Amino acid sequence: MIQILNKLIQQLMSVTNDEQQAIFEGWLLLEKVTGKKRVVLLADNHQLTEDQQRQLDTCVADRVEKNKPLAYILGNVPFANLTLIVRPPILIPRPETEEMVLWIIEQFKDIAHEPLCVLDACTGSGCIALALAAAFPAWQIVGIDISTEALALAQENRQALGLHNASFHQQSIFEDGPWLQPYDLIVSNPPYISKKSRYLVGADVLGWEDERALFADQEGWAFYERLVQLAKRIVGRSSSKKPNLVIEFGVDQQNMEQFLLDRGSVSVEICCDGAGRRRWAWARI
Repeated sequence: MIQILNKLIQQLMSVTNDEQQAIFEGWLLLEKVTGKKRVVLLADNHQLTEDQQRQLDTCVADRVEKNKPLAYILGNVPFANLTLIVRPPILIPRPETEEMVLWIIEQFKDIAHEPLCVLDACTGSGCIALALAAAFPAWQIVGIDISTEALALAQENRQALGLHNASFHQQSIFEDGPWLQPYDLIVSNPPYISKKSRYLVGADVLGWEDERALFADQEGWAFYERLVQLAKRIVGRSSSKKPNLVIEFGVDQQNMEQFLLDRGSVSVEICCDGAGRRRWAWARI
């Protein structure tokens, strides 16, 4: 098995350019094709069958020659204590988004029993909505997205997880409709990459993930302008000091704090991800 892994590492290095990442991906691919955990593969010195070797060769070709993201090859991704189904072209849930969701869960755990209504705008795979629904059974989570493919995947994840306090609807946040009901909290990981920053996006992302979930007009600010407008219209004005808007952002929005203050937020805080990058903002509108 170590010999097989070493060959895998050499193959994967051409796409990861990092030995530790190649080792990580190699073990995941071996676990996928064999259906066994790493410790078992090591313990019994497992050898691949012809069918398993063919499956592995296909996975490696997809990863190395086609730049297919590992998550799409595996078909699922762990996210906030859940396992979510993923498939192209729906945006793969990122670790930074998971950090934001875990932060939200920590901030609201003391009122977990209250029946809050939450909007997850640009829900994609449903990762944020479903993680919050799992953490807070008393909450009702509404996820919206313009993509029919994304909504189908979100519904599939909802059914697989048995989370009945989340619902998903096809809707552009730029269009009004019956979904514009009062909410206690809006959360969103919207498209935020500006066209000028396209060069920063890797080939494995551009070649596989829906560009509608990546890029935004107004130099990356279009969705944030709309989200603030929505928050002013539909978020309840409770006496709580909890945030009522939580949004992820990227390198094109490094002055997010001033942006939110200029648009009437009464309080704003910027949070950093595990790598120390300014990654999400919470506000009271």
